[in-house]
Amino acid sequence: MTRQLLTGNGAAALAARLARIDYIPAFPITPQTEIIETLSSWIEKGELDAAFTMLESEHSMITAAGAAASAGARVFTASSSQGLLYGMEMIFALPGWRVPLVMVNVSRGLPSFDPMTIQFKAGRPVSQAAAVLGGSAYSYFRYETHLASLAALRVHELVCGDFERIFNRKYSLIEEYRNEDAEISFVMIGSFATKAMDAVDALRDAGKKIGLVRPRMIRPFPAEALRKALGNKQACAVIDQNLSFGKGGILHTEIASALYGLKNPPMLASFVGGLGGRDISAEEFFEIESETRSAHASGSAPPPRLLFTEEELREIRKLQKIANSQAKL
Repeated sequence: MTRQLLTGNGAAALAARLARIDYIPAFPITPQTEIIETLSSWIEKGELDAAFTMLESEHSMITAAGAAASAGARVFTASSSQGLLYGMEMIFALPGWRVPLVMVNVSRGLPSFDPMTIQFKAGRPVSQAAAVLGGSAYSYFRYETHLASLAALRVHELVCGDFERIFNRKYSLIEEYRNEDAEISFVMIGSFATKAMDAVDALRDAGKKIGLVRPRMIRPFPAEALRKALGNKQACAVIDQNLSFGKGGILHTEIASALYGLKNPPMLASFVGGLGGRDISAEEFFEIESETRSAHASGSAPPPRLLFTEEELREIRKLQKIANSQAKL
């Protein structure tokens, strides 16, 4: 077997191709453009038998994806950042449609239908419409959607079991790396977690009992799995690659809510890094471990901290000085 090194975008495009998708509604936005460019090139060469439509916006793209899925097509699309925000109206509505589709979000950001009516036959046109509901009915169906989302936790485990039997690999709700006997756990999501694995190995070599917990799912939130993985730790360093203005790291808040109510919950330390694609170095992981361990020993959780070096700060100060001098002209 020939091995090929792929980018994340390339891997997403290849996965869509292997899934034999039928329809790709698209709108270009960096950094996901490589995905749709790759898929469109395969279609042009005859290597992928799928329909490809370039829409005028992410809102239209997501609408087309949902409509095609409701007609029975196997749909794939991708977006990123402001594209998701622009299409948020349809992202909010799609769960109520109960139609399956895949949309990849590349990091840069209500009606209930009877499934039997979601059919497509050329000889039998069907018109479907969304009912305008009052507050009581709306509340009921929105909560039904919430309960259906929670049920996805159980379905995910069933599907993981089937996948493991076929491919001898398992992708549970959370990934644990050298975490069983850890005193302190890194907690983070995304591709940077692989860098945390290297840091865990180096810290283990230095005699530090540390592990990694990586949630693979955010909604529905795997609270019970996280309680089992983290409930017996001394402390957890939650590393966010996001920042909710006025609150802090989003994952830190989610982890705190999941662990709330435990008899002896671990102390939580919050770190924010990797914003805008900034790297997180091995040295910063080492510093995170040291600061978290010291905070546990003192019995006081540290304030949230932005991962930022003195050199980076000096560069920012230079830019600010230039900006200030230009403003005075």
